[in-house]
Amino acid sequence: MLWPSISYAGDAIVFERDFNIFRFDLKTNAAAPVTVALRGVAAGPAVEHRTFTSNVDDLSVSHDGKKVAFIVRGEVFAAPASDATNARRITNSAAEESQVSWSPDGRKLVGEPTSGWIIYTSNNDLIDGTIFRLPFSTITTEKGEPMELHPRPVDVPVTRASGEDAVGMDSQLDAAVRVLMKE
Repeated sequence: MLWPSISYAGDAIVFERDFNIFRFDLKTNAAAPVTVALRGVAAGPAVEHRTFTSNVDDLSVSHDGKKVAFIVRGEVFAAPASDATNARRITNSAAEESQVSWSPDGRKLVGEPTSGWIIYTSNNDLIDGTIFRLPFSTITTEKGEPMELHPRPVDVPVTRASGEDAVGMDSQLDAAVRVLMKE
């Protein structure tokens, strides 16, 4: 029994036990669970607002200049270019995303699928002071399949050649145009 509290009238004690709330009637010496109805509680997960000031990679501005996409800590975010402070998270995966670009119409993001290297490790100390790392977590899909070495798919998979930016090429943009022309 946790957190017992006697009623104002002194005729009952309310307490918590096994993650439930009970009412003990002092006149009848009977305990009964209290039904708790939550009203106004969101049906889905709560919206989480976080501020990131570092680890920003791969900034991409849409061709009309109205949107930006960027990668923070391995996840893709998109926002209006006029105010990126309230960016919307596009991906939510254990693997790190990379190489994000906008399609010409600004409706789709294209990029490279992740490598699928999802290894979480921790330091382990030996008596002589040596530190070695061991895996401690397995990341799986909704179906329970391991994601290790299984790349996360993208809308349009494109691998960019090294040095494309230096010569004004963008194979991801070219692929996005081809896809949109077919739609």
